[in-house]
Amino acid sequence: LCDLYKLRVSTTCVGCSKSDRLCFSLAVPLPLPAHLVVFTRGAWGAYSAGSFVSVEMRVPGAVKAQPLGTLSAENRSLVWEGEWTDEFLLWQLRVCCVSILATNVESMKGIHRQRKRSHQSTEDGPDTPPGSLHLAKQSRICRKLHQAGSPASSTPGEPFRSTGASPALPSARWGHSLCLIDPQTVILIGGQGHRMTFCKDPIWKLHIENNSWLPAETVATGKTPECRIGHTATFDSEMRRIYVFGGSKNGKWFSDMHILDMATWKWQLVEAKGKVPPLAYHSSTLFRHELFVFGGVFPLPNPQPDGCSNQLYIFNPQHSIWYQPIVVGDLPCPRSGHSMILLKNKLVIFGGWDAPMCFSDLHVLDLGFMEYAPVQVQGAVPSPRCWHASAPVSDNRMIIHGGYNGQRALTDTHIFNVDTSEWTQLTSDPFGSVPRAGHSILALASLDGGAEAKREGATGGHEVLSTLLVFGGGDNEGGFYNDVSLVPLRAILE
Repeated sequence: LCDLYKLRVSTTCVGCSKSDRLCFSLAVPLPLPAHLVVFTRGAWGAYSAGSFVSVEMRVPGAVKAQPLGTLSAENRSLVWEGEWTDEFLLWQLRVCCVSILATNVESMKGIHRQRKRSHQSTEDGPDTPPGSLHLAKQSRICRKLHQAGSPASSTPGEPFRSTGASPALPSARWGHSLCLIDPQTVILIGGQGHRMTFCKDPIWKLHIENNSWLPAETVATGKTPECRIGHTATFDSEMRRIYVFGGSKNGKWFSDMHILDMATWKWQLVEAKGKVPPLAYHSSTLFRHELFVFGGVFPLPNPQPDGCSNQLYIFNPQHSIWYQPIVVGDLPCPRSGHSMILLKNKLVIFGGWDAPMCFSDLHVLDLGFMEYAPVQVQGAVPSPRCWHASAPVSDNRMIIHGGYNGQRALTDTHIFNVDTSEWTQLTSDPFGSVPRAGHSILALASLDGGAEAKREGATGGHEVLSTLLVFGGGDNEGGFYNDVSLVPLRAILE
C-alpha cells in the first residue's frame, strides 16, 4: 500500500489523548499537485468539543512534513493552493531522476514496450477531462475547436493560442458571467448549455498561469446563488467582493443580490432596500464603490411579451439600498443583450436587442454630469448585434467581438475610441473565424510595463493590459464552447 516514490497526505485527529489519536494517510502520485482538496465525512459529534484534524504532506526520508491546514466540525473541507517548500521540490527532482534511470535500464532489457502500455493504461484516465466525451458528442463546435490548429492572428509572431487541456473543465456554456479577481485568477458563474440545459457545475475558478480549473462551488460557504443565465457578476477590487445580480431560469426571473466575499469565500444573500425590477441580459459595472445596472429584460403579465428597460439603477453596498439617479439627456431605446463599458468616467453603451429590433447605436453617459451626451460616431460602425463580448483595452478604448444579429452568430471584431468617437474594424480577426455569441472577454494585466496599453485603475495608479482572455459562448446552431484562449493585446492595437 505504500509506494516509496509517492507523496502521502496524512491526517491526525487532535483533541484527545495521544494514545487515542486517529490517523489516516493517502498516497498521491507525482508530480507535486497544484491543488489539494481534503474533506471529512461522518458524525463529528462522536469526538470531544474542540477536536480538529491536522493535515500535512509527508515524503519518505528525512524531509520535514509540510502543513496543509486543519479540519473541524465548523470547517469540514479545505483547499490547499500554496507553494511547496524547497525540500519538497528537491525531493521530487531526485525521484524523477531515479525514475528516468530506471526506465532506461528496463528499456535496455527489452521490457520498455510493456511498461509503456502499462503506464498509459493508468494515466490516460486522469488526463481525460471529466465529461469530455459527453461534451464532444453534444457539441460539434467544441470538438472542432479542440482539434483545430491555432487560427491566424494579425501578428504572425504572436498567434492566437488555446491554453490547452486541463484536468477538469467547466461544461460548455453561454450566458454566463466571468470576472477577474486578481491578475491570474478568474471566477466563472452560471450559464446555459446544450438543449437549453442549465449548467450543473455553475461556479468555477480558473488559474490562468497554469490553465487549471477548480470547481469553486465546493470551496465557498453560505447559500450559493441558484444557477441562472443573463445575470451579471461584478468584482470590487478594493472590498474584494463579487456582486451577482439578476438573471433568469426556466421562466423564473431574479432581482436578488448575492455577494461573494473573496477573503472568506462566503456567500451572502443581501436583503436590499429600495426597488429594482427582476432583470436579465442587463449590464453592470462598478463606479466609486457603487454598482451601476442598465437595461435588460423584465417579465410582464401574460399574454404580454417580456419588456425591455432603458433605466439606470444603482446599488449602494454600504447601505444595501437600490436607487435611481436623476439622468438627463436623450436616453437610449430600451434594450437587452447590449454591452456597457466604463472608460474613465463615462459609461459607453453599445448594441442590444428589443424584439424584433437589433441595435448598432452607441450612447455615452457622462457620470460627472449624469448626462447622456450626443455622440457623432466616425469610422466603420459595427453591424447591429446583441450578446456580443466586450472589454476595455485602454483607458479610452474598448473592444467588441462577435454577437448575434437576429439570424446568425458573428465573428468580426471592432474597437471604439471614446476620445475620438471613432470605430475601427480589425481586418484580421484575432479571435479566429468561429462565430460566437454569449461569450466573455477579459483584459488581463501584465507584470511589467513595457510598451503595452495602459489603463487607469480605480486607485489612481496604472495597470498594464497585455492579453485578452476569451471563454465560452455558442454559435446559435446548437454548438457551445468551453475553451479558454489568450490573445496578445499588442497584436490588436498595433
